[in-house]
Amino acid sequence: MIPCGARKIQTRDPVPACTLYTGPLFTSMLATARAIARSDKDIWILSALHGPIPANHLIKTYDMKMSISDARRWKENWPSYAPTRGRHLLPTIYAAAVPNGIKPIVTEKLTFGQWLQFLKYYRENC
Repeated sequence: MIPCGARKIQTRDPVPACTLYTGPLFTSMLATARAIARSDKDIWILSALHGPIPANHLIKTYDMKMSISDARRWKENWPSYAPTRGRHLLPTIYAAAVPNGIKPIVTEKLTFGQWLQFLKYYRENC
């Protein structure tokens, strides 16, 4: 599971979630998730608005940032269709939203630059 991103394409039509977010951290996380996963069907995105969604789930552009209260709400109301086991590449606030069975790959709090360095290293060495 990876987080959504603030930078998005502007579109009126729904697009796959994995193509909606365009920021460098999201694209690096997606590339890392693709290096780990068997297919895109195994990749989930934690959206501030939609909660956990499959990477290819169709969504429209929206403007919302994950807050700690949003994360708590998602954790308390985790959808039955979403995975409850696996691994995640989620920053601290997002990580607060997932069930305990979804384990972090990164346990330290990283800066933006540290995330990018780690993801590149992980893709090349996983």
